[in-house]
Amino acid sequence: MATTWISPWNGNLVSIEELISEVALAAVSRLYVFASLALTEPTIAIEHDSVTIHSPKIDYGFFIYYPKELIEEMKQSFSTLLLSLKREYGIFYTEPDKKTPSGEHMGEMLRNFRTLERLIQTVAARKCWDSNRVLVLHGLLPSQFLSSLKNDLRQANIKYLIILPLNDELGSGAFKVVDIKRVNELVESLKAERPRVVEGLLDMEESYGPHTLVSDNPAWSM
Repeated sequence: MATTWISPWNGNLVSIEELISEVALAAVSRLYVFASLALTEPTIAIEHDSVTIHSPKIDYGFFIYYPKELIEEMKQSFSTLLLSLKREYGIFYTEPDKKTPSGEHMGEMLRNFRTLERLIQTVAARKCWDSNRVLVLHGLLPSQFLSSLKNDLRQANIKYLIILPLNDELGSGAFKVVDIKRVNELVESLKAERPRVVEGLLDMEESYGPHTLVSDNPAWSM
């Protein structure tokens, strides 16, 4: 058996242990989709060449493929790795030592596994967006066009607030789905020029300075 594999997410050569860790992290990124939609924890199963993640509530799920030669290694270590990562990112983890990752740490994971794209696809496919909630996104992908993102969100009927740092539109990449009241409070605080309100909402460690807001709601744009 080969001792190295090519990562399907970044193209790098990785060991068996590293590849299984990436599969587990990809699974956590998919769990974040369902957590963001306020759904119960989906079922997860290790199949002979994939990990399946399925939400019975909306009858929707994901397949994360891995080389079928690694089935035994997956059975031995995947579940432990997944539990550790759920704790690290605070996703479907309810023990007292649950962590709150920084927005930068969360954003890196969400970008690496194209989690926002998965969220939009899920909502578009299952029409499961709660109209009382708002997607709050900090920054854009390096290759992402604001106009195309707005169009994708509009087609999926997702209420959104895109927050762009004036000095760096890439931002942290973190996103949360919050209720409308919280967004109203955020926008009021920004208009009053209160410091670090965006950073506080998204648990960011760095300060990003002034922001511009883009939204489907004119009252939230500035």
